[in-house]
Amino acid sequence: MKKLLMGMALIVPMVLPAAVRASVGDMETSFRASLADFEAAWKMDSRAVAAFWVNDGTLISPVGQQAKGPAEIEKVIEADKAGVIQGGTMHFTLINLRPITAEVAFVDLQNDITGRQGPDGSLLPDLHLHVSAIATLKNNKWSWIDTRPYAFLLAPSAPATPAQ
Repeated sequence: MKKLLMGMALIVPMVLPAAVRASVGDMETSFRASLADFEAAWKMDSRAVAAFWVNDGTLISPVGQQAKGPAEIEKVIEADKAGVIQGGTMHFTLINLRPITAEVAFVDLQNDITGRQGPDGSLLPDLHLHVSAIATLKNNKWSWIDTRPYAFLLAPSAPATPAQ
């Protein structure tokens, strides 16, 4: 019995990743469908957007505001919609989905925000953010657990070489 349990302990970790890998395509397909629903929610209201997070989910916005749970997340989304992304249209592109389990994945997204307006109504440059997140699949719908949208810093320029 002891040998059987030891053998199972060695085999299960090897089989589980293979089973999860086999379903990556299905996970990506369902994730893209939920992502389209998430984009549609941005066109409605902040409460619809916040409903995509699990009850204890977290968000740290691109401007550093932190929120836990849909009620706090709704307030951060509302502030972003009235400020840094005012008037903007969201588009998300799935870059990578890495399964952690059959229902949980780490995802990388490109978030392009176009049509933003400044306080005077002028058109602002498009924003291109990266989003790293942990998401969970329940009842064929993906929800955010932890989400971190951010912008990459520009690399410093190489120092000028002195003329010789």
